[in-house]
Amino acid sequence: MIADGRAPAALSLPQKIQQSQRVKSLRRRDFLTAGLGLPLLGRPLLNGLVNYEYWLPVPKMMYPGIAQMMAEYQSRAANAGADPLGYYVAPQAYAQMQVVEQAIAGTGSLDDARLSGVTRDSSFKTVVGDVKFGPDGEWDHGRLLTVQFRGLKGQGMDQFTSPSAEVVLHPAEYRTGELRYPMGPAKQ
Repeated sequence: MIADGRAPAALSLPQKIQQSQRVKSLRRRDFLTAGLGLPLLGRPLLNGLVNYEYWLPVPKMMYPGIAQMMAEYQSRAANAGADPLGYYVAPQAYAQMQVVEQAIAGTGSLDDARLSGVTRDSSFKTVVGDVKFGPDGEWDHGRLLTVQFRGLKGQGMDQFTSPSAEVVLHPAEYRTGELRYPMGPAKQ
């Protein structure tokens, strides 16, 4: 895709290329911005890149119970060989089980039809906020976060505990900053 008659705004690179090589390839071009689905390690090469998350510890996402759940998860993660921060999977997985728990309590049953009915018609209090489903089983409103990496230095994962490391661009209700582009200025 060409943007403004200049370099591509997005690029898909083969998976065979090492992660760092993919990012370095983007840096050699004059991209407006870039979005990659990469397993991410705390690397300065990520600064300016746009990616997605499901949950981050930003003020507007600190729903009741999430801080305690994440603290418990993180205290166990290292010994279990799991993701030490747990932002990507843990909050959503926990919330899914809260929905199941509340649906069972609401029906007093394990019958699929009854559980489906209450799940379709109810709102559920979870660690990721109130969850309600739309007519086709999807969330009633989008929760996928678009983020931009900023200010990363070195290899440490601890820098991701700062909300400034992944700036939420979208959805607006969770926004913590604006998109910086082209990639040159965004790398700062």
